[in-house]
Amino acid sequence: MASQQRWNDLPEVVPNEYNSGPQVQYGNDKEQWNQYTAGFADGSYQSISGHTPPPPPFEQNAPDSAPVPWWKRRRFLWAGAIMVVVVIIVAVVAGVVVGKRSGGDDQPSESESSPSTTSTPTPSTGTPSSTSHPFGEPTTLPDSLPPSFCQQDMCTNMLASATLGSTQDRYIFSRGADGAIWFRRADAGGWATEWESLGGSFISPPTVVSINSNQLDVFAVWENQEMRVKTMQAGTWDRDWLNLSGRCSSQPASTSFGSDRLSMVCASNERETVLKYYRPHRWGPSMTGWQGLGGWLSGAPALASGAEEYVSAVAYGFANWSIGDASQRPETRMMYLHFNTSHWVGWEGEWGEFKGDPAVVAVTATQSEYFGVDVNGTMWHNSYSPRRSAVRSTTMHGIVGDLDLRGLSHDYTVPENLGGNFTSTPFAWATGLERVDVVAVDGDGRLKHRARISGEWAEEWEDLGGWFDSAPVVWAPTNLKDEELHVFGLGPDGDVIHGTFSVGEGYEFGEGSWFTDGGDMTATAYRLGV
Repeated sequence: MASQQRWNDLPEVVPNEYNSGPQVQYGNDKEQWNQYTAGFADGSYQSISGHTPPPPPFEQNAPDSAPVPWWKRRRFLWAGAIMVVVVIIVAVVAGVVVGKRSGGDDQPSESESSPSTTSTPTPSTGTPSSTSHPFGEPTTLPDSLPPSFCQQDMCTNMLASATLGSTQDRYIFSRGADGAIWFRRADAGGWATEWESLGGSFISPPTVVSINSNQLDVFAVWENQEMRVKTMQAGTWDRDWLNLSGRCSSQPASTSFGSDRLSMVCASNERETVLKYYRPHRWGPSMTGWQGLGGWLSGAPALASGAEEYVSAVAYGFANWSIGDASQRPETRMMYLHFNTSHWVGWEGEWGEFKGDPAVVAVTATQSEYFGVDVNGTMWHNSYSPRRSAVRSTTMHGIVGDLDLRGLSHDYTVPENLGGNFTSTPFAWATGLERVDVVAVDGDGRLKHRARISGEWAEEWEDLGGWFDSAPVVWAPTNLKDEELHVFGLGPDGDVIHGTFSVGEGYEFGEGSWFTDGGDMTATAYRLGV
C-alpha cells in the first residue's frame, strides 16, 4: 500500500487527511450488493475507554509572658524570620515534586481504561514512558550481512504506521516473533515509549488506520483466520481484541474515507475481495458479515482514500474469474476498483504480469497513483484521472507497444516503465499535488528511491542504503518545509531499523543516517500462493 501525509498501513499512501481504503454500501440499497457473509458467531463491541488533602494550617500561639529586653526580642524576630524562609523553601520544593509527579499524567488507571468485550482477553504489556527516548541507536550496517529475505522472495509489508491527529504522535506496528502485535510511539522529541505488546495470536502483519483525531484501529488475522481489531481512544487501548469473524487468506489493508469511517479488505478463502466497513457507531454489513467485491486475488489488495467518500483499491489477480471455475488459469494482472460516494465500480484494467503486492496513493478524489513490480523485478507506474463528467470512459487503450491494455480505459494513463530490479512491495506517498515519491527494496537488499515532480520523474533511482527483510514504511513530511523523513523496515535479527533523511525541493534526499529501534519481529509473510 502506500501513503501520503496521512498514515494508513502500508502499503498506504495518503495525501489529504484521509487514510487509504475502500468503502461500502450505504443507505437502503442492500439488494445491489453481493454480500459475502462468513456466518460465524456473533461478536459484540463495547468501548469503555489524587486528591491530596491540604496540610493542616500553621498555627502560631503567642506566648503569654512578660516583656523581654529588646535584644532578646530582636533575636526572636531573627529566628522567626529564618523559620518562615525555611517553611517557604520546603513548600516550594514539595510543590515542584508534586507537580512533576502529576503533570501530564492524566491517563486513567488500567482498571478505569480497560474496556470489556466478548473476545479473548489479551492485555497489553510493556513499559510506557512519559519521557522521550533517543530516536533509535545510530548504527552502521556491515557489508557482510546474510542475504535479505527479499532476495529469496518478494518482501511484503510487515510494518504499519499511523499518525494521531490530536497530538501528532506517530505509531509503528508489527507482528512479533511471539505472534502478538507490538507497537512503539514517537513524539516530536523521539521515541516516547519502548516496544509495547497488544497481545494476541496472529498469523498476519497488522494494518492500522486513524478515523479521527483521537482514535487508532489496528487489524490483523487471528490464528484461525478470523479478523480481529483493537482500538485506542484518547491514549487508552481496549483490553480485548474484537472478533469481526470472516476467513482471511491474505493480510488486510485499511483506510479512512472520512471522519469516523473506515474500510478494511482482505482475500477470502475463495480468493475473492471481501470488505468490512465502519460508519459512526456500526460495523457493516454487520458485525460478523462481510461484503463480497468480486474478483480473484493472487495477493493482498491495497487501499487509499484521497477525499471523503472516495476510495481507490488495487490488486493483482483476475477480474472476471468465476469462483470454482478451475478451467481458467488464474492471472496476476493489475486491476482496479473504486468507490465513488455511493457505489463500487470495477474490477477493471487487467494488464501486465506482477508479483508480490501493489501500492496506491490517492492524491485527490480524481487522482490516484499506482505502483507494482512485474515478474522480472521492473517497477511500473500509472495513474487514474477520470474525466469530470458523470460518464466514465469506455474507450480502451488497446495494444500499446508490448502492453496489452485492451481492458484499460482512457481514465487511466498508459503504464510507464520505471526500471529497477525490485524484490519488495513498493511504498509511495504524495506531498501536495505536484510531488509523488516511491521507495522499494532492490535486489541487493538496499533501499532505492525515486521522485516525480510536476509530472517529471528523476532520471535514475537513488540508493538510500540500509538492509531490509521487509517492504519499507515511510513517515513522510506533510510539506517540503519539514526537515526530516524516516523510512522504517525490518533489519537483521528481527530488529526494526529506520533511516532519517533531509527532504528539500529537489529529487534526491541525499545521504542519511541509519538507526536501530529494537524489537523482536517476524519477517514471515502471510499471503496467498498462486
